[in-house]
Amino acid sequence: TGNQTVLVSDQLVSLMNGTAYAYTNVTIDPRLPEICIINDGDTEYKGAVNGTAGVAADGSGSNTDLGENNFYTGMKSPIVLISYAEVKFIEAEAQFLANGGTATSVGSNATCYAAYMEGITANMDKMGISEEDRDLYLSDPLVDVGEVNLTLQLIMKEKFIAMFLNPESFTDYRRYDFDPNVFNGLELPEDHHVDRAGQWVRRASYPSSEFSRNGDNVEAVQKDVTVPVWWDN
Repeated sequence: TGNQTVLVSDQLVSLMNGTAYAYTNVTIDPRLPEICIINDGDTEYKGAVNGTAGVAADGSGSNTDLGENNFYTGMKSPIVLISYAEVKFIEAEAQFLANGGTATSVGSNATCYAAYMEGITANMDKMGISEEDRDLYLSDPLVDVGEVNLTLQLIMKEKFIAMFLNPESFTDYRRYDFDPNVFNGLELPEDHHVDRAGQWVRRASYPSSEFSRNGDNVEAVQKDVTVPVWWDN
C-alpha cells in the first residue's frame, strides 16, 4: 500500500499491555492480540515510541505490527465510520462533563457509568472477544471502578482503544489540548521538530498538488500546522 511502517505506537500498546494500567484479572487487554501481532517467540507486547523509528519504551526494539489477519487490517476488515461503542463513550463523556466533571475530577452519575461500561462491552463484542475474556476485563478493579471513582481519563482511554485507526481520536486530543491528565502518557514525539517549540500539530497542511495548481489561493489561507482550527480556539 506504500505505508512506510506497520509498527503500532506505544501510545496505544502501553494502555493495553499492563504497563500504564496494571490489571488484576488479566495480564493484557484481550483486544490487543486482535489489533496487532508480535514477533515469533515473543510474549511481551512492546509498542514503538513515537518518533523513534521503532524503539520501545524500555530501549529495546519494538515488536508490535499490524498483521494481515488482524481485526482492523485484514483483507475483509471493516472500515468503521461510527460505531455503537463510540456513541456510548460520547454519551459517557457528555454525562461526565454535565455532572460537573473535569480533567482531574473523580466520580460521576449512574448514567455516565453505564454508558462507559456499555461502550467497552460493545467494542469487545464487535471484535469477537470471548464472553469469558470480556467479563474478566470488565470486572477488573482498574476497569470496573464504580461511578464514584470514574474519571475522564478512564472514559477517554477506552474510547481511544475502541477507535483505533479512527481520525476522530485526533479531534479528541485537540478538544482537550493534548492533556496527559485526560490521555494517560501522551507525549510529543521524540523527533518533534525544533521549529514547533513544543507545540502540538493541530491541523493538516495542504497537499503539494494544491500548491502547484492553486498556489495563490493556498498562500492566502495557509496557516502553520500548530495554529488551532476554527472550533479549537
